[in-house]
Amino acid sequence: MRHLAPLLLMLTCLPALADSAPVTLNLSFDAAARSKIADSHEMVTVTVWYEGEPTAAGKGRANEIGLVDLGSETYVVAPVDQTIILGGARDGLPLSLVKDPMLTVNVYTARQVFEDNLLDCGLVSGPVAELAGKTHAIHCTLIGQ
Repeated sequence: MRHLAPLLLMLTCLPALADSAPVTLNLSFDAAARSKIADSHEMVTVTVWYEGEPTAAGKGRANEIGLVDLGSETYVVAPVDQTIILGGARDGLPLSLVKDPMLTVNVYTARQVFEDNLLDCGLVSGPVAELAGKTHAIHCTLIGQ
């Protein structure tokens, strides 16, 4: 049985958001979720999407809900309580296309073992300027518990 150790991800801030403090997540799991995911050797995916309302330059790139997609980052982590400092490795993020960059964080099973997601986790979403410099808790339980 492989040992699943806590993983601390520390990345630099998005280049164009370097003036902002990083967004920090405290990811935690209840005992049942941690046990089910770890015992099956499944992993957990943390996906962060960056987007925003378009500026005049970005109007032609808006999606069906009126936002411009700036990119995403994905972390695959062990199902253990841990801190993740969001950053990104996207040089040249097209911030001129949006008024204020926003982010949304979603956490779910990596589907390496199970076909369906087994986790019910909190959500972090909002303007990067409001989320930066703060720690946000995301707690996961098994769906239906």
